[in-house]
Parts: sequence; structure tokens; C-alpha cells
Amino acid sequence: VKNYYRGGTGALIVADLTREETIGQLSPICEKFLSVNPAARLLGLSRDTLRYRLEKYELE
Repeated sequence: VKNYYRGGTGALIVADLTREETIGQLSPICEKFLSVNPAARLLGLSRDTLRYRLEKYELE
């Protein structure tokens, strides 16, 4: 797996945050990725955040 991560500048991790077992797997995955690519950035986005931004944009 580390060879797959090597050289990455970022990661898009898709997860179902309504499932507890999925949430438990996020931290180890992120830690593995960052251990190989310490300068990389991870970005998280929830559906609720996206909905809020879309509604705000439509109101403006």
C-alpha cells in the first residue's frame, strides 16, 4: 500500500460518515498516507457542508 501512496501530493478519501465502522477506518488510512507523504494535504467535505454552500450561493 505504501508504494501506492508514494509521491502523492493529496488524497481524496470518500467515506460514508453515517456508518460508525467507516469513521473508525478514516484515521488509520490518513495516518498511513501522511507517513509516506508528510507534506501532502487532506481535505474533508461532508454532504451537509456542500448543501449549505450551495444554498448560500443560490441566495446571493
